[in-house]
Amino acid sequence: MRFGCLSAWITIDGVVIPEYNVGVELTTDVVSCFSLGVHWHIDACLVPTAGFLKVDGQHCDGRVLPAYDPSVPGSQYSATISHTAVLTSPTSSNSLVFASVHYTGMSKEVFVFLPPFEFSTTGDDIYLNDSKAKDIGTISLEIMSVEIVGQCPTAGVDFRPVSKLHDRARDSKIAHQIKLGPRNVSMAVPPPSVVVDPRLHFVTFVFQYRSPDALHAVGIVPRMPMTEFEDSEEGTSNARIPNAGGVDSTYQNLPIGVRRELINEADITEWHTTSKKIRPLSLQKRR
Repeated sequence: MRFGCLSAWITIDGVVIPEYNVGVELTTDVVSCFSLGVHWHIDACLVPTAGFLKVDGQHCDGRVLPAYDPSVPGSQYSATISHTAVLTSPTSSNSLVFASVHYTGMSKEVFVFLPPFEFSTTGDDIYLNDSKAKDIGTISLEIMSVEIVGQCPTAGVDFRPVSKLHDRARDSKIAHQIKLGPRNVSMAVPPPSVVVDPRLHFVTFVFQYRSPDALHAVGIVPRMPMTEFEDSEEGTSNARIPNAGGVDSTYQNLPIGVRRELINEADITEWHTTSKKIRPLSLQKRR
């Protein structure tokens, strides 16, 4: 997706995932699309710019780019930033991965990366207002200009996947969620994080991800014809979805997004009221 000099996209194992029905809301500077579920690029970094990632309703760490200064060695006029892991302690990080989910009492769904993460459902209405549960299936990236105001010790993010949903969540066709992958530990002393004050909101990129069946059901993605082939080892006939759109067939069964309501101005400005602690680009490069 692209908005002015900023662009953002999702990859899985290095494969760029296709986007569907990209829409732009100019009044709130929000770009939304149907996508599988983070990288972002700025063409001209003329002011200090930061990106803040939020997945499934949970805040992850941020990245900041200083303004381009030709007199400073290594200063970047344009740059691509990648959010591929969450700092869970000063010396360790965990990758972000898709995990399949199933509701209690439902059949287990096969997923190519991790074993299913089981949601237990409840009729307790308190879970209807769980903000994180409401945002499962959504990846948002908020990009804004900032003022760098200081430094602080580097700390981790308390990232906890939602484990309980209200029974009504079954209607949303949620089949996957993002959780933490393998832990990577570094013995190096981490550099300090920088503290920034938000200044001007540029854009919020919102990626939606849902199962292929959910998208087929509402007509977002056409259902592909099934082809028959013979299984030489088992002697049975099976149906397989052919490769489409240049996407590696390994990723055919991954979630491929549904449209979400454009977030409103209150959602955008919620983070603008306090200073934020985010990691400098130098730490991100060391991964």
